[in-house]
Amino acid sequence: MVLPCQKQFFEIPDDVTYLNCSYLSPMFESIKKAGIEGVMRKERPWEIKPKDFFEQSTQLKQLFAKIVNAATNDIAIIPSVSYGIGIAVNNICMNPKENIVVLEEQFPSNIYPWRSRDANIITVERPQNHDWTQSVLQAIDDDTTAVSVPQCHWTDGSFVDVEKIGGVCRKKNIPLVIDATQSLGIFDFDVQKIRPAFVVAAGYKWLLGPYSLGFMYVHPDYQRSLPLEHNWLSRKGSENFSQLVNYTDEYAPGACRFDVGERNNFVLLPMAMAALQQILDWGVENIYRSVVSLVDTIIERIHDGNLTEKHDFEIIPQSFRCGHILGLRFRKSLPEGFGNKMSEQNVFVSIRSNVIRVSPYIYNSISDCEKFVQILDEVLEVQNA
Repeated sequence: MVLPCQKQFFEIPDDVTYLNCSYLSPMFESIKKAGIEGVMRKERPWEIKPKDFFEQSTQLKQLFAKIVNAATNDIAIIPSVSYGIGIAVNNICMNPKENIVVLEEQFPSNIYPWRSRDANIITVERPQNHDWTQSVLQAIDDDTTAVSVPQCHWTDGSFVDVEKIGGVCRKKNIPLVIDATQSLGIFDFDVQKIRPAFVVAAGYKWLLGPYSLGFMYVHPDYQRSLPLEHNWLSRKGSENFSQLVNYTDEYAPGACRFDVGERNNFVLLPMAMAALQQILDWGVENIYRSVVSLVDTIIERIHDGNLTEKHDFEIIPQSFRCGHILGLRFRKSLPEGFGNKMSEQNVFVSIRSNVIRVSPYIYNSISDCEKFVQILDEVLEVQNA
């Protein structure tokens, strides 16, 4: 089902065209309200009970588990993608003769942790035919000890078939690590089909949540691995505050050991819960179809104006891109200051490398799409004159 424009949930001025959800999602009223109520709780700390340090985190994990089709115990709460990738890196055995397969121009948080280890990083170059999946499969060899890729490339929305890659990795006993930040909340993702070792995602983009809060799925085979930190909340029996002085080396079951310390942030967790509940109410598939219809409108208007030839850029073929992000990849460098010129017209998109990344959401309308194409043409025409 294609949803009608949901702009009424968001405080976006009528003169602002925000096509940049893959950068930072705007906040809607119920999320803001949840955050304010969370801040106000600290005014009355005597009303915060020991159970409050556990219940909300469990409820949040339950909501996220529905997004990825996992068990609640398979989910950990993390502060960032780099934190989650760091956990994966620390728990995958590797030596200098082995290699890690990653993508060219992959997001840095899924690169730097791997570079900290003494292993060979194989960087799959951007394929001329746009088929990242086949290129990744060709890069996997007998020395590959891990594959760490996104499902949706953050620069231009290119699609990586992690389900197909996961099948090959399982046959070769290679752990698959996925940064799903640009997928979860809008694109189909099912850990039962993909069967990855680890999945991480920031919560402030398509999951509509606050900054500094993210999620991690850990396959049961890796749930006895080492966490990055050793906090008391992750230990068995920590619900009993009077017995915390009786230290234990046992962890709570499942992926709880990987939770960030002070996981039950009384401000961020209620905000994330409100966001995930709204996503589930709308339906991930419905959100995706609605956004795809907006992206298709942009593409149609671009082709109507023959802008790809006029301004010398290309659009990735539909079969090789995720439908919710549109990357306009320029064959030459973008004119200097292009992003600022667009912002001056109250049109907001991202520039990543030589790509204009356009990422609408269900707060956008057809008129937003048409305005973008019009301003895009006008700004490039002036700058290239």
